[in-house]
Amino acid sequence: FNMGTPTRFPGGITTAFPTANLNNYGMLDPTKWITFFDDLLNPAAALGTFTAVDGLGGLVTIATTNVIDTPKAGFVPTSSKVLLFKAKASTPTVATVGIIAGIADVISSAAAKGITISIMNNVLTLTNEYAGTTDTATVAYGINEQFTFGFEYRSDEGIIAYFNDVAVATLPAPTFDITALLAGLYADGGTITADYIFAAQER
Repeated sequence: FNMGTPTRFPGGITTAFPTANLNNYGMLDPTKWITFFDDLLNPAAALGTFTAVDGLGGLVTIATTNVIDTPKAGFVPTSSKVLLFKAKASTPTVATVGIIAGIADVISSAAAKGITISIMNNVLTLTNEYAGTTDTATVAYGINEQFTFGFEYRSDEGIIAYFNDVAVATLPAPTFDITALLAGLYADGGTITADYIFAAQER
């Protein structure tokens, strides 16, 4: 899901594709989408246990086994609705410190429902938590190097995982349970640094 801005001319002609998720200058219509975005400039205490640090756009550090996620479980995925997740973060050690993130009942290694992405030791793992199925990809990033990652779910395409806006892993469409889910990040094995969290679902 590319955040690029389309060209729009005064007469209303545009290069934006009409059905593109982000065709409105990179902004989703909030009347048509359930959205959560936190740039972590001044995150609410309800988001979890973290330490705010200085940096471009606002950053937080999340210590081992801690999580930063939506205050309430507000996403209820269904097979017919597009579901999006994207985050930006970094780790201080590639080999032993990882990230678990996504939209799930629990944002940690204990998730049982939802869609998650884990990144550890240059391997991205996309998981359908409902069925326990996975797909993996080798990804390149350095120590303390901020990278973006996330997924897009569509009924006709299944789940597509992205790393730095490049598609790297896929899974078939899951069978969703009617359960309210959280969106967030979990620090796995050490302290991670996060820049933002974004999640959206069609209404």
